[in-house]
Amino acid sequence: MFKSLLRLLAVAVLAVPLAAAARSGSADDAPDERAAPLGGWRVGPVVTKDGAFAYCIAESKFDNGQSLVIARSRQGEINIGLGMPAAHLTKGSAWPVTVMVDDDFKRERQAVAADPDMLVIANGSDTRLFEALTHGGALAIRGPKDTIRFQLKGTGKAMPELKSCVDQGRGGKPAAPLGAVSGSSLQLPPVLKQLLAEAGFKKIGLMAASAAPVGLGPADYLWKAGGVTAGMAESRAERTRGLSDLADAVLERLRPRCAGGFTVREGESSNLPRGGFRSTEVACTAASGPTSHIAFLFELGRGGLFKQFFFEAPDSAAAARDRDAIAGVLKQVESR
Repeated sequence: MFKSLLRLLAVAVLAVPLAAAARSGSADDAPDERAAPLGGWRVGPVVTKDGAFAYCIAESKFDNGQSLVIARSRQGEINIGLGMPAAHLTKGSAWPVTVMVDDDFKRERQAVAADPDMLVIANGSDTRLFEALTHGGALAIRGPKDTIRFQLKGTGKAMPELKSCVDQGRGGKPAAPLGAVSGSSLQLPPVLKQLLAEAGFKKIGLMAASAAPVGLGPADYLWKAGGVTAGMAESRAERTRGLSDLADAVLERLRPRCAGGFTVREGESSNLPRGGFRSTEVACTAASGPTSHIAFLFELGRGGLFKQFFFEAPDSAAAARDRDAIAGVLKQVESR
């Protein structure tokens, strides 16, 4: 098992005990009980503060609000992280679980609460488990009282990429890192760090990317400033897709969370020499619960790089204020 991996996985996962996180059920839950992934898997290395290769991860968020992280060490050891924000575990507590892939693969393991909000299942150098995750259709994790099931859509591509990621890292040629760790600390890339500083953010709290609020992930980076939870993600868009199409797709992913009310207010849209911008604000009310206010900033560069920023808070003014601070800096850069 990784030396101190339980802390390193904080880059990617939060978790709750199975009894609290899952619907009651058994390993024979119907297929429609399997959580579906939101988008594809993100695969890449995690490096130390000094830039040295640490390990590789494949991570994905699911439509039940939970996350899966599959980590592979330099020695080929496999750890599975199960996550959900706002957990309340007793650090160091542990209980037996059964890890199952489809109907023909089973392992008896132990789940450990590495932190109050993180659950990790260590598996050692289990090549058969890795192959099962690569080719299987569903992963089930059964605790003393509950079973959680996840579709393994996309792992046929993600798991070979995860292995290649480790091979490259061991060879001294790691790909662009998904994150950096030093103990339990998280870090932002220099460009984003500078952007936040120029926008006037003097103190922010970094969070695991998989802790993004439901409907707003997967995020590449996540942070909190005051009462505002914010995040950023970027992707390469197809040439046929415009800014409005890309932004509307983000809003549609959020809509299912807002069963009690979904109100959209469009803000400023602008076209600058090097990219277009769109600002949008959403009042999102869950089926039962308070209303969250989310301010979005979408940017599509000429090269097809699509960036989305979100700022969520109970107060709409606070969310819009932080969004506008970022927008002001970005527009200055793009208009040069």
